[in-house]
Amino acid sequence: MAGRRAGAGAGAGTLLALLVLRALGAAAHPQCLDFRPPFRPPQPLRFCSQYSAFGCCTPEQDAALARRFGAVAARVDAAMWAECAGYALDLLCQECSPYAAHLYDAEDPSTPLRTVPGLCEDYCLDMWQTCRGLFRHLSPDRELWALEGNRAKLCRSLSLDDTDYCFPRLLVNENLNSNLGRVVADAEGCLQLCLEEVANGLRNPVAMVHARDGTHRFFVAEQLGLVWVYLPDRSRLEKPFLNISRAVLTSPWEGDERGFLGLAFHPSFRHNGKLYVYYSVGVGFDEWIRISEFRVSEDDVNAVDHDSERIILEIEEPASNHNGGQLLFGDDGYLYIFTGDGGMAGDPFGKFGNAQNKSALLGKVLRIDVDRNERGPLYRIPPDNPFVGDPAARPEVYAFGVRNMWRCSFDRGDPATGAGRGRLFCGDVGQNKFEEVDLVERGRNYGWRAREGYQCYDRKLCANASLDDVLPIFAYPHKLGKSVTGGYVYRGCEYPNLNGLYVFGDFMSGRLMSLRENPETGQWRYSEICMGRGQTCAFPGLINNYYPHIISFGEDEAGELYFMSTGMPSATVAHGVVYKMIDPSRRAPPGKCQIQPSLVKVRSRLIHFVPKEKFIRRTESTPRPTKAPRRSRPTAAPRRPPHGPHGPPRGQAPVGVAGGGGDGSAQPTPSPRTAQCVWCGRRASARAAGAWRCSRGDAGAPCATTPGTPRRRPSCAASWAFCTLRGRPSARKSARGARCPSCWTTCAAREASATCWSARTPAWARTTAATRRMPASCAAARTPICRRAPSGRSQGGPSTQASQAAGQEHSLSTEGSCLSRVDLTTGCINRGLPWMEGGAGEWKARQSAGPWPEKCYPKDVDW
Repeated sequence: MAGRRAGAGAGAGTLLALLVLRALGAAAHPQCLDFRPPFRPPQPLRFCSQYSAFGCCTPEQDAALARRFGAVAARVDAAMWAECAGYALDLLCQECSPYAAHLYDAEDPSTPLRTVPGLCEDYCLDMWQTCRGLFRHLSPDRELWALEGNRAKLCRSLSLDDTDYCFPRLLVNENLNSNLGRVVADAEGCLQLCLEEVANGLRNPVAMVHARDGTHRFFVAEQLGLVWVYLPDRSRLEKPFLNISRAVLTSPWEGDERGFLGLAFHPSFRHNGKLYVYYSVGVGFDEWIRISEFRVSEDDVNAVDHDSERIILEIEEPASNHNGGQLLFGDDGYLYIFTGDGGMAGDPFGKFGNAQNKSALLGKVLRIDVDRNERGPLYRIPPDNPFVGDPAARPEVYAFGVRNMWRCSFDRGDPATGAGRGRLFCGDVGQNKFEEVDLVERGRNYGWRAREGYQCYDRKLCANASLDDVLPIFAYPHKLGKSVTGGYVYRGCEYPNLNGLYVFGDFMSGRLMSLRENPETGQWRYSEICMGRGQTCAFPGLINNYYPHIISFGEDEAGELYFMSTGMPSATVAHGVVYKMIDPSRRAPPGKCQIQPSLVKVRSRLIHFVPKEKFIRRTESTPRPTKAPRRSRPTAAPRRPPHGPHGPPRGQAPVGVAGGGGDGSAQPTPSPRTAQCVWCGRRASARAAGAWRCSRGDAGAPCATTPGTPRRRPSCAASWAFCTLRGRPSARKSARGARCPSCWTTCAAREASATCWSARTPAWARTTAATRRMPASCAAARTPICRRAPSGRSQGGPSTQASQAAGQEHSLSTEGSCLSRVDLTTGCINRGLPWMEGGAGEWKARQSAGPWPEKCYPKDVDW
């Protein structure tokens, strides 16, 4: 091949490429010949010293170029060498340039490499005048040698299509050199990073952890109750590490916050094989959270001994949401447990709420000692816990006044100085206005429900002089997002520019965000994180898009940063992906971050990782994935983005769970059905004008109001739906002015008419303590409904226990099958939550099938 790529038939392609580049702007894209970002050499370069501060050569590569220079000098006439040595040095050292890939037309592994870097025309013409014979000593390309006598053809062959990158013009190009080696920010200050797909096909991945045992495995937990093992090469073991899906309380419905929520390995896991899990449990209307201890199997280090479970702690949950879910071990060796405030809105439990009540375990950060618990108590109280000896407080409490902390992490500290080590960061999901990030410290009060973010929520409680609460280090309004997902401070090795950057996100808006502390003032500077524009992420294996519902963050054993998101936040839809965060501007020197994983004996079959996501070329940076095209997705994203397991936007109600909601701002693809109708206090999508029917009501009940009119609560049924939570009446007044129990009784007296029953409470509720039979009007509404299994998979019937027991995929429904919406023989199934069985007079729990073809969501309900 000649000194440049073969150009046959490339004229039109070249023109098109130039037009694309102009449209994108001359965005800097430093890249080395190994198709990765440049770096700072570990020691100064002796030969190509101009690239000692930043470039693409290690000292070994620099020495190799020096030897090549000496070999050329030995072959060239001394008189010529005196004139041409400088040109030879320039050309050889371009392999060390931060833009070497551009200079050698090698921006991906599929393109052939130039033998001489791309030269600017004036430089080439000057070199041709005196040193044209030098090219045959620098390049083995005989086609290039043949052009030595023709100045125009030679320089045309050595030119670049993108003249911004030709040598030596790129040395003085301000756009390419002004922020070289720094994280690139767009005009709005949004940091441009890239992603690498690490795992896919996961069902609501809620946690990614490592065992700190030197194996560099990582473990990904699904909300259903399964944990998978991934090896350092990203292959997954076919057999799950842990499967407690039969015990875990969750459902396939989008937005259900219950399920398997947390996982932590004991600091001495390598020796004692202990791990701890946090999950939801329920029987009938009673629900609670459970923290259990397991041990790894003696026969297989990649499997848990399921018979080894010991329940360490259980806490009753008065509602289905705000379940917390984080487990962490600190440097002190103690287990930290993060609980939610108990659910509903405004923490309505007791005089001051659970969060401010130090005698309750909800709305707290707990700290316990689980070492040496083989005999005696299952856990002990650390002697320095702040409320030990306080008769009005539980000794487990470490900090209080939290609403629903979703994802917390300990700072590993600066790799060189250790600064920041042990700081505890948490994202606390808010109520109506603000999301916040807190630095959790021993014995401190974080303000809820007196305060939300920086503002008062309960003004009377907020004015209490004894509150002594701690303000968050950062809070953001709901116009940026409605459900914070806490992250990590980056302390990995591979991307030095990110050191000290706290990265977090928002489940609803899909935003990735960051905070960096000013060490002098202690103030935190906010920057949004965007997917890089133009060529910023144009590296092999990197992508610039992600699913919008950011569920959790994680780090591997080496400290590299990851996050998990999904396109449909259902515990049974396999749209979850794990992404690794990449800084395209600078990496660590080659060889510095190599790991030596300890060998692990594998008994299960390996499933090798196959990436599915693709790089999408965009003309501008994208801070959120809200409208990114998603290709090859078997199931469309939800019309209304639910909240996931970690806490809904404040004051709204997620589907099937009281206490959350959303405005649809994070859905990846806008719904083509803009027509809406209002019925029984709920909003429903309609297929066409004139077909205004509640899509999920029994027997297709018509809408109560016409399209576009204000929403109303027309009857006792609507009030009953809004006032009843898991069979327990709340204190909210009904639309008729009566308190809920009265309306509730009225509906019961009417045999719970079809209107009342189709007002779909978060769970089917008892009408009275004595009435447990299915109303005849409900039983009469037997409209069959068809639905497809998620991801197009063929799955079993409504009963899931058999498949779970076998460790198989969580079954829902056979593709295209139908289920009677109301059937006395199978029960009135409502979003996988409790259902009533006709005849037997018993309440049971059962997980139902996938989503209805149409959905009728509660809209902005303040429970």
